[in-house]
Amino acid sequence: MPALAAAGYRVYAIDLIGFGLSAKPIIDYDSRLWREQCAAFLREVAGCGEATGRRAVVAGNSIGGYCALAVGAAYPELCLGVASLLTLALTLTLTLTLILTLALTLTLALTLTLTVTLTLTLTPSYA
Repeated sequence: MPALAAAGYRVYAIDLIGFGLSAKPIIDYDSRLWREQCAAFLREVAGCGEATGRRAVVAGNSIGGYCALAVGAAYPELCLGVASLLTLALTLTLTLTLILTLALTLTLALTLTLTVTLTLTLTPSYA
């Protein structure tokens, strides 16, 4: 993140509701809650959307990776591309559905997904 910021990009790291330093209300947590939290952040803080023409590259790890995919699939007007790292909880069917949806709606989605997969495969194990 510091390298991207140093290169002049606006970079944000947010805590999903219920994680990190965010509030932890007693509610039913599900993927829609986090998807909508991320979409609202992109609109209200990052200024993304059809009105501004601004779109973001959204990346996440674990559940954040799923949220990146879900936001990109549901709101292509907010996202230029997505990267999902270590999103192991997704089933193969859901992953393929999201990748196909993103490939149709986002310019860089398929390329980023393949790059992430190759990067994770080639990373050496430190046992």
